[in-house]
Amino acid sequence: MRLIKAKLSEEWKKFQPSEDAPLSCEFDVLKYKCLTDWILYAAGDKPWSGTAWSTVKHLLVPCAVGDPTGHWILCDVDLEKCCVCIYDPLHKTTNIEKRVKQITPLLCLIPAILQAFRYFDKRGIAPDGMMFVVEQSIQRSYQHN
Repeated sequence: MRLIKAKLSEEWKKFQPSEDAPLSCEFDVLKYKCLTDWILYAAGDKPWSGTAWSTVKHLLVPCAVGDPTGHWILCDVDLEKCCVCIYDPLHKTTNIEKRVKQITPLLCLIPAILQAFRYFDKRGIAPDGMMFVVEQSIQRSYQHN
């Protein structure tokens, strides 16, 4: 699952065909039937999955967003705070609302994956059908010295 954001985006099209379209149906973290491969990936039970998400505090997810030529941002998914920080080298030319639309699959489906492999139960957190939120104050560019 090298390109997790791409796979989540493909699945998310069932709920929202394009980033500007309204949701075609209600999405609920608690009711969503997560793909088995995603659960095993998050649990660290696949040979190619690496570390189990339950043993880390953050997931770093590179995301190709935007037009067909693509633009790369980095999403730092804070599993404990249930939020995502966006690192975007074009933060001065792209508003945060556009980036949030582009990463909606992460904001909705990562909590669903966590719920499916009982991450919240193990940590004593009640997900209550939530999505992750974006910490807007963290949007910034990389600096080269």
